[in-house]
Amino acid sequence: MIMKKSKMMIVVMLLLAIPVVCAEIDGQWTGVADDQDGKKLEFRYRFRAEGNRLIGLIESRLGMVLISEGKIDGNNIEFRFQTGEVTVISHGTLSGDEIHLTGTNRTFPYFAAIFSVSMLAATEQGCCYTFDEVRKWMEGAGLGNIRRIELDAETELIEGVL
Repeated sequence: MIMKKSKMMIVVMLLLAIPVVCAEIDGQWTGVADDQDGKKLEFRYRFRAEGNRLIGLIESRLGMVLISEGKIDGNNIEFRFQTGEVTVISHGTLSGDEIHLTGTNRTFPYFAAIFSVSMLAATEQGCCYTFDEVRKWMEGAGLGNIRRIELDAETELIEGVL
């Protein structure tokens, strides 16, 4: 009898956990990045999930922009925003109380963009790669449980299990 109740309790807890996982993105998030002058630029993101659609805005000392075409797929998010004439496409992975964001246009973070130009100038085919590109290569090689590990403010390790 106790065992049946425990199993039922576990099933109920799992069913209750599903909406929580989907709703974790809702709320205010903060982040810091270096601007093109090497100064710290603080961002405030306000996200809300509507099913698998992500809506929200981004604020910084430079102003406010609305995000568009926001999507949620499990722990992965994608959205766009306009800055001047440039449309930035951001991808992110929700991991606990953190979101790891990258931009597919490779203009951000500035350190990576500058390093990529240096690699291109100094080597035949040098460039920096996005997390999504590296993850796809690792998955293609048969690795799973791929995750980022932040070593310091400018260095990440990408780990996968064979």
